[in-house]
Amino acid sequence: MASALLEHIAAVARERGIRRFAAEVLPANNKMIKVFTDAGYTQKRSFEDGVVRLEFDLEPTDRSLAVMRAREQRAEARSVQRLLAPGSVAVIGTSRTPGGVGRTVLRNLLDGGFTGRVHAVNHAFPDDMTLLEPEGVPAHRSLRAIEEPVDLAVVAVPAERVSAVVADCGDHGVQGLVVLSAGYAESGGEGRDRQRDLVRQARSYGMRVIGPNAFGVINTADGVRLNASLSPRLPNPGGWACSPSPGRSASRCCPG
Repeated sequence: MASALLEHIAAVARERGIRRFAAEVLPANNKMIKVFTDAGYTQKRSFEDGVVRLEFDLEPTDRSLAVMRAREQRAEARSVQRLLAPGSVAVIGTSRTPGGVGRTVLRNLLDGGFTGRVHAVNHAFPDDMTLLEPEGVPAHRSLRAIEEPVDLAVVAVPAERVSAVVADCGDHGVQGLVVLSAGYAESGGEGRDRQRDLVRQARSYGMRVIGPNAFGVINTADGVRLNASLSPRLPNPGGWACSPSPGRSASRCCPG
């Protein structure tokens, strides 16, 4: 966090014509001194009156740019971690009867040997329903009823209900969404507006999104075995790839 704040301070300062940064740090505050040292700027250090004084120019150097890119890469990797290797998945829009998109994804998760926990969510479940049979998966009328963190939510409800579901996910602290629902950019201008609203809403909660109108997400790693998709079976292990459906750009199915 300190490194990110320093980068923002430097950027704002440069915009305002400020070209030099000075900091006074107690000698025992080794972590803060390391933040300044590792930032990659050309700096001058001195010790006087019991404090360490560091001064450096705010013009980016090759090293400071490399440090920034590396930090951003690590942050991006962490942000999609729970999309690709979640500890728990909630399938929202799971029907009580076999068939349907949500129930299909739930079945594929179980058949693929997913190593985490799975929850079925549908506001139409009866109040006294606790398990979805025959799978034996915990059944909930809402995300609020799940008494544990949910890393990934697979959304399989009509497009007009997605916004309310995303709000519930954000309030529950869900980190990632896979939106299978159709009725977005592929349906014309109104759908494109709905898709922009979905992205803005998810970002306001800090959530990553795959979709909408997505096929799902798959991770064949032995420790995960995630098949949160419409594929009836996990593919053979290998690298990773984004394979858009016909007429869909790669940006539509990759994490956004």
